[in-house]
Amino acid sequence: MRLVYLLSFYLLFLRLFSQTTLICSAGNDVFICPEVSPQITGSVTGGSPPFSIHWEPAGFCNNASSIFTTVNIPTSTTFTLTVIDAAHDTCTDVVSVFVNDIYKFGAGPDKGICYIGGAPVTIGDPDNYQGNYTYSWLPVSDLSSPASPNPIATPSVTTTFTLTVNSPACGFITDEVTVFVYKIDADAGPNVTINEGETTTLNGTGGLHYFWTPTVAIKYFTTANPDANPTQTTTYFLQAMDDHGCSRSEEHTSELQSHSFI
Repeated sequence: MRLVYLLSFYLLFLRLFSQTTLICSAGNDVFICPEVSPQITGSVTGGSPPFSIHWEPAGFCNNASSIFTTVNIPTSTTFTLTVIDAAHDTCTDVVSVFVNDIYKFGAGPDKGICYIGGAPVTIGDPDNYQGNYTYSWLPVSDLSSPASPNPIATPSVTTTFTLTVNSPACGFITDEVTVFVYKIDADAGPNVTINEGETTTLNGTGGLHYFWTPTVAIKYFTTANPDANPTQTTTYFLQAMDDHGCSRSEEHTSELQSHSFI
């Protein structure tokens, strides 16, 4: 019990007669390029030594118990410095290490558009942003803005676009994206002439899914080869769709020989 009293008296003595208040600083914020391991340096003034030092998150620090330590971080991180002196006074401060975002940027995933009626596509990684970075796309044709982080692409043939992103502080990166243009070669087959009462088989090609109109006097109109039994000369329209969702319309005429129906 006497030892406890003595320790309490000692701590009270340190608080009362310490010349200055404990003050700590985690240092200035740091800006680095990716894959660089900077050093963060704290400082302590006042208080009663010895000091207990601790940095968090400790897992990113080479020595979390040192007033200065090298850190290894994949993304921007804020570190907290905690200092405890011999009188059990505590102070904390924070410092941020900002990692340049250039490695987050890219040309984005490959895209696909239909040759006929296809909507334009936006290329470039969703994480791209302008900031202090410059963007350059090649080839520049078929792009809404070759200097944009996310231009709109409207190629008429399959095209690979190359993106270069430049950072004033950390150099440049390059990446590629391909925009595939899907062409569907649908065909409704040749026109035919049949006798009244006869049935003809239509011959659609080039698609994965088929739909024929009009649907009157025709069987299996959602197949490539429906049977048509028109009562008058009829033009059938084929809409064929491929596995990319691209479609194309073609027409076929079945003409009856009986002029009374023409």
